[in-house]
Amino acid sequence: MSCWELRYNIAALAIAMIREDIFSAEDAFKRLEGKKKRICREADPKDTEQMIRLKEKGLTYKQIGEAFGISKDAVYRRMKRYKEKNVS
Repeated sequence: MSCWELRYNIAALAIAMIREDIFSAEDAFKRLEGKKKRICREADPKDTEQMIRLKEKGLTYKQIGEAFGISKDAVYRRMKRYKEKNVS
Protein backbone atom coordinates (compact mmCIF):
# COMPACT_ATOMS: atom_id res chain seq x y z
CA MET A 1 0.00 0.00 0.00
CA SER A 2 1.42 3.38 -0.96
CA CYS A 3 1.68 6.30 1.43
CA TRP A 4 -1.08 8.08 -0.50
CA GLU A 5 -3.43 5.10 -0.24
CA LEU A 6 -2.78 4.86 3.49
CA ARG A 7 -3.56 8.55 3.97
CA TYR A 8 -6.71 8.17 1.89
CA ASN A 9 -7.88 5.26 4.05
CA ILE A 10 -7.09 7.12 7.26
CA ALA A 11 -9.01 10.17 6.00
CA ALA A 12 -12.04 8.00 5.17
CA LEU A 13 -11.90 6.40 8.62
CA ALA A 14 -11.73 9.82 10.27
CA ILE A 15 -14.71 11.07 8.26
CA ALA A 16 -16.74 7.98 9.16
CA MET A 17 -15.92 8.46 12.84
CA ILE A 18 -16.72 12.16 13.17
CA ARG A 19 -19.58 12.72 10.75
CA GLU A 20 -23.05 11.75 11.95
CA ASP A 21 -24.37 11.64 8.38
CA ILE A 22 -21.82 9.05 7.21
CA PHE A 23 -22.91 5.50 7.92
CA SER A 24 -20.29 3.39 6.16
CA ALA A 25 -16.73 3.44 4.85
CA GLU A 26 -18.16 3.45 1.32
CA ASP A 27 -20.02 6.69 2.07
CA ALA A 28 -16.83 8.21 3.51
CA PHE A 29 -14.81 7.32 0.41
CA LYS A 30 -17.49 8.88 -1.79
CA ARG A 31 -17.28 12.10 0.23
CA LEU A 32 -13.51 12.12 -0.25
CA GLU A 33 -13.95 11.63 -3.98
CA GLY A 34 -16.51 14.44 -4.09
CA LYS A 35 -19.34 12.13 -5.15
CA LYS A 36 -22.57 12.81 -3.35
CA LYS A 37 -24.78 10.46 -5.33
CA ARG A 38 -24.59 6.71 -5.35
CA ILE A 39 -24.58 4.83 -8.60
CA CYS A 40 -28.13 3.89 -9.52
CA ARG A 41 -28.78 0.31 -8.48
CA GLU A 42 -31.45 -1.93 -7.08
CA ALA A 43 -32.70 -0.96 -3.64
CA ASP A 44 -31.00 -3.11 -1.04
CA PRO A 45 -33.47 -4.23 1.67
CA LYS A 46 -30.71 -3.89 4.28
CA ASP A 47 -30.24 -0.23 3.30
CA THR A 48 -33.98 0.31 3.60
CA GLU A 49 -34.05 -1.34 7.03
CA GLN A 50 -31.21 0.95 8.11
CA MET A 51 -33.16 3.96 6.79
CA ILE A 52 -36.17 2.92 8.86
CA ARG A 53 -34.03 2.59 11.99
CA LEU A 54 -32.53 6.04 11.38
CA LYS A 55 -36.00 7.54 10.92
CA GLU A 56 -37.09 5.94 14.20
CA LYS A 57 -34.07 7.58 15.87
CA GLY A 58 -35.33 10.98 14.73
CA LEU A 59 -33.44 11.74 11.54
CA THR A 60 -35.34 13.53 8.79
CA TYR A 61 -35.96 12.11 5.33
CA LYS A 62 -33.58 14.76 4.00
CA GLN A 63 -30.76 13.73 6.37
CA ILE A 64 -31.24 10.07 5.51
CA GLY A 65 -31.33 10.85 1.80
CA GLU A 66 -28.08 12.82 2.02
CA ALA A 67 -26.39 9.92 3.79
CA PHE A 68 -27.51 7.42 1.15
CA GLY A 69 -27.09 9.72 -1.84
CA ILE A 70 -30.77 9.83 -2.77
CA SER A 71 -33.53 12.41 -2.48
CA LYS A 72 -35.76 12.74 0.57
CA ASP A 73 -38.70 11.71 -1.64
CA ALA A 74 -36.87 8.54 -2.71
CA VAL A 75 -36.24 7.69 0.94
CA TYR A 76 -39.93 8.16 1.77
CA ARG A 77 -41.06 6.03 -1.20
CA ARG A 78 -38.55 3.28 -0.52
CA MET A 79 -39.54 3.06 3.14
CA LYS A 80 -43.25 3.11 2.28
CA ARG A 81 -42.88 0.30 -0.28
CA TYR A 82 -40.78 -1.74 2.14
CA LYS A 83 -43.34 -1.40 4.94
CA GLU A 84 -46.26 -2.26 2.62
CA LYS A 85 -44.43 -5.32 1.33
CA ASN A 86 -43.31 -6.59 4.74
CA VAL A 87 -46.34 -5.72 6.91
CA SER A 88 -48.97 -7.31 4.67
